Amino acid sequence: CEAATTNLHTHGLHISSKGVADGLAANSDDVLVNIAPGASALYRFDIPQYHMGGTHWYHPHHHHATALQAGGGAAGLLIVDDPPGYLPTAYESMEEKVLFISGHNLDTLQTMARSAQAGVLEQAFTTAQAAGLPANVLLVNGQSLPTLTIDGNTWYRLRMVFAAVEQRLQLSTTGDARCTLKLLAKDGVYLETIPRDITTIYLYPGARADVAFSCTCTTYPCSGTLQSGAGAAAGATAGARTSAGARRLLQRPRPPPPPGPGAGMMEIDVMLFTVNRGTSISTPILETFTPLRPCYLADLRAAVADGTGTIALNGGARTITYNGVGRSMTYANVHSTGTMRDWPPMATLEVGKVYQWTVGVGAHPLHVHVNPFQITGMPAAEYGGGYFQVGDWHDTLMIEEAGGAAVTVKTQTDAFTGKVVVHCHILEHEDEGMMNVMEIIGTEGTTYQAAESLDNTCYRTAFGSSQSPLASSSPSPLPSPSPSPSPSTLDDGCDNGVQNAGEGGIDCGGVCGAVQCEVSVETVVNLPMTVDSFDQPEQTKFRSAVASAASVASDKVRITDVREAGGAPQSHWHALAASIDVTTEIDVDSVPVSLTADRLAFELTQLGLPAGNITQTPSIRIGKRKELPSPLPSSPALTTSPPPAGNGSPSPSPSLAILGATVSRSISAQPAAWSLLLVAGAVRMVLG
Repeated sequence: CEAATTNLHTHGLHISSKGVADGLAANSDDVLVNIAPGASALYRFDIPQYHMGGTHWYHPHHHHATALQAGGGAAGLLIVDDPPGYLPTAYESMEEKVLFISGHNLDTLQTMARSAQAGVLEQAFTTAQAAGLPANVLLVNGQSLPTLTIDGNTWYRLRMVFAAVEQRLQLSTTGDARCTLKLLAKDGVYLETIPRDITTIYLYPGARADVAFSCTCTTYPCSGTLQSGAGAAAGATAGARTSAGARRLLQRPRPPPPPGPGAGMMEIDVMLFTVNRGTSISTPILETFTPLRPCYLADLRAAVADGTGTIALNGGARTITYNGVGRSMTYANVHSTGTMRDWPPMATLEVGKVYQWTVGVGAHPLHVHVNPFQITGMPAAEYGGGYFQVGDWHDTLMIEEAGGAAVTVKTQTDAFTGKVVVHCHILEHEDEGMMNVMEIIGTEGTTYQAAESLDNTCYRTAFGSSQSPLASSSPSPLPSPSPSPSPSTLDDGCDNGVQNAGEGGIDCGGVCGAVQCEVSVETVVNLPMTVDSFDQPEQTKFRSAVASAASVASDKVRITDVREAGGAPQSHWHALAASIDVTTEIDVDSVPVSLTADRLAFELTQLGLPAGNITQTPSIRIGKRKELPSPLPSSPALTTSPPPAGNGSPSPSPSLAILGATVSRSISAQPAAWSLLLVAGAVRMVLG
């Protein structure tokens, strides 16, 4: 029953690896759990308030059956949303396009299709053509070579996951469209400075990338292809190894390069895209920005390691060792010692420390559960035309261009104790024994206390907009309904005035030297639509209408909450409410400002958003900006679903369907904690 026994791994999340066997009420990211066919298990993922927003995924991780189940499609997307105000508006407002890329064996799919007389894959390839190709079908959100329709001169955020068992991709764009790629994050962690200009996206099993993507045309419309191939490796240094074991898309044949070890590079067309004329006449310039970081991601390059080690991946012997310690986790070896839980750790680490490892990642992608690691040293200044640089964070790493050269990484063993799995993410290799365990000991919750000395801006609690470098240009929202201080409580000797702070509108006057009047206008608007239909384009129109009505820039307008009419918060289960209440706030650092319900209703109607009831709650503070408190918003952040099917967008990734078992998930919203929203096979975490 090994093939039908299962469990669940949250790939990339910085959470506990413990479960019911360790005394918890429900399993966290415990991949040592065995869920037999017909059985069920409860999972609860308590994500720290300080967790960085990012792109991750989930899949089964029962050792000896991971490749079969994950490679069969039992996988989906995990997104941890950025808190409001974390990124500049240009980044925060980008429309997201989710690309969940998976590789599958056509022989198996054809057999299943024929047995069901589906007639779907009969004409794709013949069995003879497919022979010898381990994963010759590449799907994007469950579709073969889908087409994405976008507007020219517009930035989109591509959230990309590569969920293949063994291949790798080198993605670039070809065609009539002139496209620009800018890297924002890898493996769910933002780069030290964004954006980074790239020409090629390097994906290998388990890897993720967040990329800003924009195209223009000489003549509209135009088209292009997101393509993987050896020619895509722009910027490769001299002497780099030939791409190993390349595969090819059979209907677009290309000569394969010589075979080699490790994950083969696929030469394949991944996605088509059509570019229409948009509303912008030129592509906006993305400002350079340095995101703040939670302390578990503080820059470790200058940190003194509490311990060092060498992690060696031996593909021939199917082993991972730490300082030479560790056996292959073959089926025979595991069961000769008892069960997976009885397997002796290859290393014991202390919680709340920093460790430095030397690793070889030229042929096998190294994946470490629970704690990400930072590249702190490489033989070359960069690889992949700048895609890989010292200082970057990963939880899965393969740099084929580095060959057999060693790469140095550092990691924090932050907060969580217990067994941490380390393995090759060529899942067939993992199942065959290329996996091992480290054990982190000590007091649960212990953190690395020197983090602030490395980065005095890092944070250990929920991110607040007052912490952001953006706060100086966009004041943090004031809490509602807490009362606003009167001018006397912030007396600075200047003659400040507030006029007409009533129902008809809000006017703020009076400026003296460094003293400013801060206004936070909370407005609740009822709209005759569902939560699901209030998507990114509708949100953009809504913010534009509010900005026009208040005569302020649209980046001063922020949507803080969406609820079905009657008060229930946005969720997957209330997506079909007949109408919704949208709460928005305007932050103004100049005077005067005026917003009336009549003017707002007019602007909304002009943009096709006829409003119902509109209520306003003004919150006004006067005084020196530096003296004003800036707490977190009282309302939870608005969360949107991944792009829906149709309208030129690839459909969402398929729902979780693990072979032979039922997996329950505990979904619980708690104050100042993370909750889960399940949306069409994707799980999105929102601060609630």
